[in-house]
Amino acid sequence: MTSQLAELRKIPHWSFSSLNRFINICSLQWAFQYVYKVERERTSVHLPFGKAFHETATWIAKGRMNSCYHSCENAKEMFTESWKSACGNAKLFPKNKVDFEALVETGRKMIECLNRQWLEDDILNVNKAFIVRLPGASKPLIGEIDLIVRDEHGETVLVDWKTAGRKW
Repeated sequence: MTSQLAELRKIPHWSFSSLNRFINICSLQWAFQYVYKVERERTSVHLPFGKAFHETATWIAKGRMNSCYHSCENAKEMFTESWKSACGNAKLFPKNKVDFEALVETGRKMIECLNRQWLEDDILNVNKAFIVRLPGASKPLIGEIDLIVRDEHGETVLVDWKTAGRKW
């Protein structure tokens, strides 16, 4: 998390995750998490997987922004370390009896693919925090754009890194 986003998170706000949980997933689940602040009993493996992927992709992008091109092996090792860190002491549960080692290998292959197939766009910013005032809402929406690049046509492109346990 960037310090800019950390600062924004100190003020009362809405996030996409919060709004999405309330509107599209389950309002009771939203209340348990955001109102009653009930600690989760367990966490899906997909949460630390996505966090590790995001952290590694950010590391690759920041390196490239500063003309430092990491080897695929270093990028895969970065993912493995990020995965271990993201798992921490969480009580993880796999969906569909996913093998943890197979999941790590999948993440390493995804990072290798990202690193090898990286488009040579001009990187303008990485992890750019934003704040949007919502008409009629008491709190603003805050979030973060993962990557901002200028493509070969001179167009500004916003990139959102996502991993998903299922198709959107």
